Amino acid sequence: MEIITTSSRGQIVIPESMRKKHDIKEGTRLVLFDDGDKIIIEREEKIAAILKLNILTEDSGWQKLSEQGFKEVWDNKQDEQVWRKYLKHA
Repeated sequence: MEIITTSSRGQIVIPESMRKKHDIKEGTRLVLFDDGDKIIIEREEKIAAILKLNILTEDSGWQKLSEQGFKEVWDNKQDEQVWRKYLKHA
């Protein structure tokens, strides 16, 4: 466990011992997740592997991640009914 302090701009420094342990070097891409009362930091390639995405297709990978995150909001019958009415009158 390490205690860190944020800068005035909200920046943090990952302690050297943790950077070494997790092989985090300059340029390592990390993803931050808001998990209620916690912030989770994961390596980008780990997230890509979980989602079975290829890092080389980053744009479609992030699109897929967004789609999964918004699925509950986008996929609802009430919105579908409103759109169908709108499209009939267009």
